[in-house]
Amino acid sequence: MVFCQALFKQQVVEQDIAPPNYSTVLIWAQAATLTPTQATNVAAKVEVNYWKVIENLQNGTTCVVLEDGYDITTSKFTSGAFYTRTPRWFADQLSTSANNIKIDAGLLDIDVSQTPNNIVHWWTKRLPLTIGSTYSVEVEFRVTGKTAIQFGSDWWRDLTASHIAWQWDCTKTNNCEAWLSDWYGDTSWKFIKIRVPNR
Repeated sequence: MVFCQALFKQQVVEQDIAPPNYSTVLIWAQAATLTPTQATNVAAKVEVNYWKVIENLQNGTTCVVLEDGYDITTSKFTSGAFYTRTPRWFADQLSTSANNIKIDAGLLDIDVSQTPNNIVHWWTKRLPLTIGSTYSVEVEFRVTGKTAIQFGSDWWRDLTASHIAWQWDCTKTNNCEAWLSDWYGDTSWKFIKIRVPNR
């Protein structure tokens, strides 16, 4: 099920191929309740069974360059954070640690209901890219209740460059967006598998 709502719309100039002087890529996801004033007792949950980062070479070959299956149970998840959603989406670049993300029973489990006033944002590690390649992600996930999830990809200058600021054309910053997926809402208790972007 594809979910779209004006509140979640973002502007991005998609750049399928990494800009000059960019050498790494990562995949990210974000989830939010349907409204920033949603009650915390209203169900809003995202569960990810796995995601695979797929490199699409110019010769037509594809290969999996990263897979997270969440098979190890842990109480901590460090590749995620909360960001502000009001007065606008990612109103500032300050973040706080996400305390409603955990790995449990082979799933990445996000209780989005507990943070209606935040965007829950998480990502893979940065991966060295192959010049001229494009990157997609295969994900199996379930969305329950009044929430939605979106996937995307960022280009980064290198494995250790710090975040400076967002910029649409990648010229004066260390990272910028490669692509965004549609939003996906409640999946009627079923896990679904998608591959994005669809080109």
